[in-house]
Amino acid sequence: MKKILFLEQYSKISGGQKVLLSIIDGLKPEFSFCVTVPEKGELTRELDKRSIAYQRLAVGYYSLGKKTVLDVILYLLRLPYLVVKLLLIIKQEKPDLVYANGARTFVCATIACGLSRVPLIWHVHSIFDKGISRKLCNYFGKNKIVKKIITVSQSAKAPLENLTDKVEVIYNAIDEKVYYPGAKQGLIRQNLNLGDNLVAAMVSLLVEWKCIDDFIRAAGIISQDYPQVKFLIVGDVLYAQTGKQYKQDLIDLVKQLNLENKVIFTGFRHDVPAIMRELDIFVLASKQPDPCPTSLLQAMGSGLAVIATDFGGPAEIILDQQDGLLYPARDYKALAAKMKDLIVDDEKRRRLSINAANKIKQDFNYKNYMLKIKKIIDQEINIIDKHIYTSGKYMENNPTWHTEDANWKSQEIIKVIPEQIIKELNKSSKIRIVDIGCGAAQILKNIADQFRLKAIDANYQGYDVSPEIIKKAKANFKQAEFFAKTFSCEQYLQNNQKISIALLIDILEHLENPDILLKDVAKVSDYIICHLPLEDNLMVNSRNLKDKFKRTVGHINYYNKKSALTMFEQAGLSVENMIYTCSDCSADYKLNSLPRRLILQPLRKLFFKISPDWTAHTLGNCSLMLMLKKAGL
Repeated sequence: MKKILFLEQYSKISGGQKVLLSIIDGLKPEFSFCVTVPEKGELTRELDKRSIAYQRLAVGYYSLGKKTVLDVILYLLRLPYLVVKLLLIIKQEKPDLVYANGARTFVCATIACGLSRVPLIWHVHSIFDKGISRKLCNYFGKNKIVKKIITVSQSAKAPLENLTDKVEVIYNAIDEKVYYPGAKQGLIRQNLNLGDNLVAAMVSLLVEWKCIDDFIRAAGIISQDYPQVKFLIVGDVLYAQTGKQYKQDLIDLVKQLNLENKVIFTGFRHDVPAIMRELDIFVLASKQPDPCPTSLLQAMGSGLAVIATDFGGPAEIILDQQDGLLYPARDYKALAAKMKDLIVDDEKRRRLSINAANKIKQDFNYKNYMLKIKKIIDQEINIIDKHIYTSGKYMENNPTWHTEDANWKSQEIIKVIPEQIIKELNKSSKIRIVDIGCGAAQILKNIADQFRLKAIDANYQGYDVSPEIIKKAKANFKQAEFFAKTFSCEQYLQNNQKISIALLIDILEHLENPDILLKDVAKVSDYIICHLPLEDNLMVNSRNLKDKFKRTVGHINYYNKKSALTMFEQAGLSVENMIYTCSDCSADYKLNSLPRRLILQPLRKLFFKISPDWTAHTLGNCSLMLMLKKAGL
């Protein structure tokens, strides 16, 4: 099972954290998870309910909204700790993908993932309209380790002008089974002292840029003409140490406007879906562009008439006068006028609420949202299945598709075929050679050239799941027949065809279930030639290289001589011939590192001549080339 490490910047639950939990819920049980959190809190309680592991990554406390110079200095001072801590978490958790769910984690995640070579996705829940945050995102987002950037609206995408090739807009969504229109039950209204009055509400963090004070001022205007209307503020401060002054300012404003009996502060609530169904009007009053507020979507899905400021995500979501109302930010008098319009016009309020609920059901539903998120994860995580080869990721990491190894491997393939089998092939008139996982078909072409020299006439076929590499194979070896699909023995059984030699060259280490392919191939093949790297060795294990091989060349199985032979035996195959191969002994193979090329490569060549077993076990870069057939034949 593949693992995703989510990075979260807040310990309380707001819009971004709700998105995180919804993604985790949607990906279970296909993936396993670990989440980093700044500290224990509401979020960790929700993770405990889901039995999701978490670790502490204290990103620090900074201003909400626009960052100050002090914020930047404090973050930069903390950055080395964050990178080192995250590196340790990655080493411990061994994730296949890191998913940074907040801007405060982007920089440290990019550095740590770059060092550990773990692919990274950013999920942008903010609008970086200007300042240092925008510059940092555009700079670090260019790093190759950042594979994809999800933004929650076009407004959130616009500032990332240098990263458009990586950005995909996926609007937030809600679960329509949780947020839906329903009849008012009365119990919550009774508990909150709302009575049968019409209720307008905000559901928001108590932070300055959300402009709850504008909502209160508009409530003061409305109360003069409509004293029966109640006003609900659902939410609380994110950080007590930095938000309590704004909260006190709001309380003081309510007293100043004599609204103590009209405006109700509920604090954080765990029954927001039920509360939503008891409301009539929802207000979003942000003075800064809100990227894609989940509270707005929840209100619309719950069948409320909504009013929001006319920029950012709300302006992309709401069609003014059709499924909601828009007004200019910071104009609380305009907000009051919009609210009055809905208070006096029951039909308009009803029409807007119905249209809003229908829009959410059609365009912002959870099922479609998760399909989009999962598609990105399937494409960007280096899960070792056909996606890595069909999405272009494998070719991106390995543009030559290992054609540089083809010559020496072809020579070793000819060596492993016993002379008696060569004579059998020479006498036969119906020879079929099939390369499964053929890549660019250079090995298959080389084998054909060698067989022609031995007067062996054969038909050649190749299989690979990558359409792009099959195009190259067809151009490289025009006389062969190629298939851009997974090999199956069924077509050979149906046509009563036999494969003389099936080539499985460096393919089994890429498969989740290599025994299935081996048994499938054995049903229709006289012989199988298999090349298998022996990467379960002292050199690889001591340098912890298996994760690197997994990400760069897609290996998920690691063999030594004993485990390889056991696998073949369990698949019902017997070994006709076996030789060691060592890539270092090939003139075609060059290590990238100069010191290793000058020291390690000559040592491998020397010891390989003396003891292939010891070299394979200790120094590595050795493989087995085997001629196999079905046992008992």
